[in-house]
Amino acid sequence: MKRLTEHLRAYDGARLELSFDEVEAIVGSPLPPSARRHQPWWSNSTRWARFWLDAGYRASFARVASGRVAFVREDSLGERRGKREDGQRPTALPLAVDAVLVGCVATKASAPAPGKDLYQSELFLRRRAYAEASGRPWFILSALYGLVGPDDVIEPYDVNMTEVTGARRRSWVEKIMGRLEEELGALTGLVLEVHAGADYRNALGPALRAAEATLVNPLEGLRLGEQLHWYDTVGTPDSAAPVSQSLAAATPLLARSLTEAFVNGDLDLSERPGAPPAGWEGMPEVAVARALRGAGADDAAVRLLITFTAALDRARDADRLWFSALELWRHEPWVFEPTAAAAASLTDLQDALRSSSVSQRHMVDSMAWRLIAETLACSSGPTPFQEAVFQGQGDASALLATLHETTQAGTPRTPMLAGPKVGPMWVRMLAYPGGAAISSLQVLPVAVDVQVRKVTEYLGLTRTRGQDLDKVRAEIQAAWQRDVRDGGAVGPDPLDGTCSALDPALWFFGKWGCTFCEARGVRRPIAGVCADCKLELLGR
Repeated sequence: MKRLTEHLRAYDGARLELSFDEVEAIVGSPLPPSARRHQPWWSNSTRWARFWLDAGYRASFARVASGRVAFVREDSLGERRGKREDGQRPTALPLAVDAVLVGCVATKASAPAPGKDLYQSELFLRRRAYAEASGRPWFILSALYGLVGPDDVIEPYDVNMTEVTGARRRSWVEKIMGRLEEELGALTGLVLEVHAGADYRNALGPALRAAEATLVNPLEGLRLGEQLHWYDTVGTPDSAAPVSQSLAAATPLLARSLTEAFVNGDLDLSERPGAPPAGWEGMPEVAVARALRGAGADDAAVRLLITFTAALDRARDADRLWFSALELWRHEPWVFEPTAAAAASLTDLQDALRSSSVSQRHMVDSMAWRLIAETLACSSGPTPFQEAVFQGQGDASALLATLHETTQAGTPRTPMLAGPKVGPMWVRMLAYPGGAAISSLQVLPVAVDVQVRKVTEYLGLTRTRGQDLDKVRAEIQAAWQRDVRDGGAVGPDPLDGTCSALDPALWFFGKWGCTFCEARGVRRPIAGVCADCKLELLGR
């Protein structure tokens, strides 16, 4: 698709209409099947849009039925990123979402009515006003009817989502997913903003993530009164967009700026004693993988070390952990051989991990290591987990799912790899530097830890300071995912254009940039993007 960017950049006209066959001839490969079946694939907010947005064009007219699409140069449009030529604000919010989902409420009219009119509480009226002002398709999540369009006439009912359980809930989810696909086309890559209670989000979230869609909840953690205030102030057409989105709009394309500076080594680390070289070669797992291959290890051996070591990468100094693992591999290679590690006594395994400083909580870490070795050595496979490590092939969604599998006794098969930070990080490392061919990498979110959160806060992308990290992790991930969708992210070929390309850059900026400045209470910029730093504004 990069060839399409080059083709549009070389084109002088204000409008270029192409058939899908002509697009394929330009890019030199077939379009994804969804591009020919679903018009939303050509939306200017999908991850694919960067290939024409980077050239200064927008897809303004796609006709799936006739197989044609038109690209219009942005400077020829009357509207550009939410502004009109007359200087007036458009009536709709420039949200970076594809559709808005609104939860139903108990207060209803007494007679059949369109969905938008049936529900009558103050909260629903504000949700409706917000959804209509967004200019995006919007739907109502009904505990009885499933997905309801605003103009769908339905009868009043008395069913609460807490009553929808078991097989009934599974049927409810399937009904909604089917209707969403009918209305929006393929859900892969779409961002759906939800304004509903936790029961709705918890029921629908896993299915949407499995479909590679993103669920955004801008009102996470707000009480009813706070939600009403949010709609009255933040969530109106005459004010800013939702908090995380308005901040993202104020600092666009951070992901691209960060990753370009990181990959190109354009960082001033002169005041950071002990800092490694900027870029992927300075990442500890990349340096360790290079050392292993230099010592004759094959890709499978590299992925084995990545798998075992990633499981222990929690609240640790990453450089110390990974280089300790390298020394352990050099002196006790049997520890990284699944059959040998599974057969060894727990005492021998614990001694090896402790003496090398690889483990921190020695008993817990050695037991987790042993269970992972047993899962890899199991002869009943091959499982997706084994295929990814040994054969170097897998799917990101399937791998994240397999990390939550347990034995018949309820014991985790891959303990400490299933965490919200470690899981995506492990899959990313399998692809690079592990050399595995992992599909669907775009589903991986940013692996949020304290370092990533610092960068996100100080650059003004979100405002989550003082809140529990686990509660705001999804908000941080969604903010970066939108930024990557809008501007892209630069990284090695397997990861280029995904949040996985952004992960190491964020961690590096957090450790060698934000942490340094935070400890000293002064700003010492390491890159141009640091000009947007909000360190002083956050009172640090």
